[in-house]
Amino acid sequence: MQEFIQAWQPTGALVSAFLPEIILAAGALLVLALDVWCSKKRPAVGFTATCGVLLVAALFSVAQLVCPHLAALASGTDGSIFGMAAPFFASFALFFIGCAFLTTLVARTVRERAEFSAPITNHLILVATAAAAALLKSTNFIAFFVLLETLTVTLYALVGSYRTSVASLEAGVKYLIAGGVSGALMLFGVVLLYGASALAGVPAPWAPDALGYGSVFALLNQDPTNAVALAGVALTLCGVLFKFGVFPMQFWIPDTYQGAPTHVTFFLATLSKGVGFGMTGVFLVVFAPVFDVLFPVLLVLTLISMVYANVTALGQRKVKRLLGLSGVSHASYMVLGMLAFGKILQTQGSAASDSMLFALALYLVFYVLSLYPIFSVMARVPAGAGDEALQDVNDFRGLAKRSPVLAGAVVSGLASLAGIPPTVGFIAKLGILWIVFSAGLYVPAAIMLACVVASVYYYFVWIRSAFATEEADSAPALSCPGVASRISLVFFTALTVLGCLVYFAAIAL
Repeated sequence: MQEFIQAWQPTGALVSAFLPEIILAAGALLVLALDVWCSKKRPAVGFTATCGVLLVAALFSVAQLVCPHLAALASGTDGSIFGMAAPFFASFALFFIGCAFLTTLVARTVRERAEFSAPITNHLILVATAAAAALLKSTNFIAFFVLLETLTVTLYALVGSYRTSVASLEAGVKYLIAGGVSGALMLFGVVLLYGASALAGVPAPWAPDALGYGSVFALLNQDPTNAVALAGVALTLCGVLFKFGVFPMQFWIPDTYQGAPTHVTFFLATLSKGVGFGMTGVFLVVFAPVFDVLFPVLLVLTLISMVYANVTALGQRKVKRLLGLSGVSHASYMVLGMLAFGKILQTQGSAASDSMLFALALYLVFYVLSLYPIFSVMARVPAGAGDEALQDVNDFRGLAKRSPVLAGAVVSGLASLAGIPPTVGFIAKLGILWIVFSAGLYVPAAIMLACVVASVYYYFVWIRSAFATEEADSAPALSCPGVASRISLVFFTALTVLGCLVYFAAIAL
């Protein structure tokens, strides 16, 4: 019994690797207590405490980036195929913390117009961030499933946090049903992987942990044609595709995005994409022995998702649904880039340079930078129908006349999502196309280009509405940004527009 307890005791290396997540989890309890105690009398206390917790966790994540040994997982069977991935884990933890911080800023703006449960919101944002960061550090499918469900449950609660809004409650129920189905499929896949590992007899040193990533890798490498293992791989990937919003797991996104509070929609759009991106990359490594089998299937699903999202968005005028469909298309671009990168690794080896991996990560970062000014402005523009779930592009009419700062922010973000130069979105899409062309995937590259061109139309409809002059004077009053908010919007607008120029200047130097 004593040996069993000692085997499960966390080592110093393990505690060091998960220190940012421990800080976030402990901070979540502290913020919940402060919010419950002070939310009515001093609502700013919870906001300040949340930002403080995120800042401390970010500092420890930066320390792990500077000193990778602080983020290295304990040696043994679970860390065997990710021995050099400590900077990868620390980078994603920092990314998730950044998403949570921006979400907190948007939530503070939303609260000026609508009332939601701030104590629950701040607490769940920190819990979801901790779960997402720990998820990518897991090296076992049991930990993967538990952490993914922890993240999903917190998002269920956040989506339905407008208890007086029918749209929010409806979105929460739809998300719960879709998430439950995908979670069941994923759990079934994990069970099949466990059964296949037990039947095949995984060789040492992975044998003690049949559900470790190293065990599954060894199993697939030993017998790539194992039907039970292949079925487990397919069902497990369904859970990842659900988070990423890739066909056929994308149907929940428009309805959930529309009904959720604005800050929660932003959190879903950024955190879920980061989780999907990270887990897709991890599983492409774990499932590398059967990549040749997965590649054509995932490629077809990605292209279908890309075409579906852009065609459906052409006639969409509800801004949240539009951004949801836009998110599906951007997720498809990222998956296409990762598949192309994996193909280069399989066929050309050293031709897959670190710059390609950097271009993939840059796409995700630039996507978040483009979204923040858009959602920050959405939180300040009242919906003409009186319900933020029904916010329409027409609600932004005359925005340039009423508030040039807000108009500049939303236009820069939309232009970046469309990939119009000189925005950072142009560089991001150029990087994906470079990887796809390097892999020899010319037809998928042509389809992606056609989808990017088509997307310019529905983004331009929104931009044109912002610069329309008719009925600008009769539009509902805006929530005017303060000095700090103006500085933030101007900063992100400049970053979105000038980031491309800085990138080219850095290359030239």
